[in-house]
Amino acid sequence: MAIIQARPQNESQERRDEVVKATWRVIAREGLDRASMRAIAQELFTSTGVITHYFRDKDQMLDFALSSMAESLETARAPLMKGPISVEQVLEHLARVLPRTPLRVDWWRVWMSFAVAAFNRRRQGLDHAIFYAETRKIWTGILRRLLEARPHPRRHRSGARSGGAALPVRRPGRARRDRSHTTQCEAPTRHPHSLLREAGSLIRGQRGLMVS
Repeated sequence: MAIIQARPQNESQERRDEVVKATWRVIAREGLDRASMRAIAQELFTSTGVITHYFRDKDQMLDFALSSMAESLETARAPLMKGPISVEQVLEHLARVLPRTPLRVDWWRVWMSFAVAAFNRRRQGLDHAIFYAETRKIWTGILRRLLEARPHPRRHRSGARSGGAALPVRRPGRARRDRSHTTQCEAPTRHPHSLLREAGSLIRGQRGLMVS
């Protein structure tokens, strides 16, 4: 993935993770422009010299913070990438990543700050474009797997669907069928896309909160 390229090598992963989390906190609280190396050092109660030991400049530090966010999305999505999946699994995944808690709201504030900044930075903009294209491709595959796994009942000659009760027979002389005869196999089912559209509505509803 294009975004995940800026990680410095052969350094303490634990210490770098601390710097990343401090960077996220500063961005969520004060915005991306104020996430200087000095501000991150103050957040960690240390000196800028400690930060420069892990990152040569602010750009590398922010690139690493962004790549860590993209990697966390990939890790959370990993269970959906292999084996059979269900609509319930997809909805549970979305519930975990959507801004439904203060912690997730801060996470999305940081992500949106990077996304907005990418409009003015050519390299970051290209990274984001590639990332979103790959994400769209992945989710298209997930939705396709959901549709392929959806059962398609077959109708037998007797008028009944496999695995269900026989359809009600309309009696001669009756203008309208009695609704009480509706069988379980005729009950309306919710399409996976409709459930995911609801999740999309939640994202749009939270967008003002994330970028405010």
